[in-house]
Amino acid sequence: MAVVAIVPPGHFTRLYVFRADTGAERFTRDFDNGFRDVSWSPDGRRLAAGDTTGGVTVMNPLTGAAEFHLGAGDSVFDISWNADGRFLATFSAAAFDGEKPNNIRVYDLDAVQPD
Repeated sequence: MAVVAIVPPGHFTRLYVFRADTGAERFTRDFDNGFRDVSWSPDGRRLAAGDTTGGVTVMNPLTGAAEFHLGAGDSVFDISWNADGRFLATFSAAAFDGEKPNNIRVYDLDAVQPD
């Protein structure tokens, strides 16, 4: 199992994943435009990160390899998994000003083609 630390504070541009048992770094992943949310699947076998350009990267937490790239619309603020990890939901928004639409999308990962 791994644990996630994100640095630098404020605008997250690099995701760090460490082994929980040894503290050794597993991998880092850079997001050119930053990311806002990271979420583990319930079984711990996938890690999803939502970026500020509307993309979601679902990756293997042991290797950092991307399994899927999903389009969520605008900047992704929240990612949630269902109990068995088959479905992934995202909340994205251009702005919270009430004038631009917000998006909630649900992805069936069994139906998504891997990268």
